[in-house]
Amino acid sequence: MSNSVKVNNSYKTRKERIICVVNIKFHFFKEEVVKHCCVFSIHLNTKIIQLYGSLVEERCYNVSIILCSYGGGMVEVNIRKKNINPRLKDKIRKCINLLNVEYKELDYTIEFYTTRDQLEKERKNKPDLDDKAYNQIFNGKFETPAITLGEKKIIKIFLFMYDNPETDFDQFIKLIVKVYHEIRHAWQNTNHLYENEPEILDIDANWEEYVRLPSEKDAYKFEEQQMNEHMLKICEIFGSEKGFKYTLHKPIRDIVYSE
Repeated sequence: MSNSVKVNNSYKTRKERIICVVNIKFHFFKEEVVKHCCVFSIHLNTKIIQLYGSLVEERCYNVSIILCSYGGGMVEVNIRKKNINPRLKDKIRKCINLLNVEYKELDYTIEFYTTRDQLEKERKNKPDLDDKAYNQIFNGKFETPAITLGEKKIIKIFLFMYDNPETDFDQFIKLIVKVYHEIRHAWQNTNHLYENEPEILDIDANWEEYVRLPSEKDAYKFEEQQMNEHMLKICEIFGSEKGFKYTLHKPIRDIVYSE
């Protein structure tokens, strides 16, 4: 490419155009095969993104897309597919992209469990969690629809606890609230915050103590602030004109905003 200087896998031309090659990786269980390569032409002056090439196959276990941004930064969004509705997956990704870049750059994978059976099989064959944590998820009175594993850099979202979030607006809002909450926990872990907090696995027996944890109070405040900042866009992504002010449930809010 003439009149170009290669910087961090991107090419900067005199017209301030960045050409970057994006590897679309398809993971089939333990097999990873690079199936195709696409080229994005990003015109900074018009902020128009043109896609040259196309995905040769949509059916995949995991799609990992890395974009070269202006200045050489990287943005990675990684959502592991487990029979999740592709339209719902796209809406979730768009809602995540509303957050500041520091949250989109987190090196975390989001795993969605569409059925209880998926999580039960994990517990039996390859558990990621303590047995008390699984008991809390399956049987707890204090609902636990998601959890973040800092050491593994994984966010687990239990979609089977939501009733048709792809078509029910209220359920979709509950889901995005939880996604934002867990992304804040991932950000806390990445920035080494609250590392000396006690781990509370039996939330039912200690729910007030759990909500009073500085990390939880911070994540609850973050979810409320981000939901209200982006509510109109979130409604637009879902396809609804039903906007509203999001607030935490009163028992939780009273604790979160207490001294």
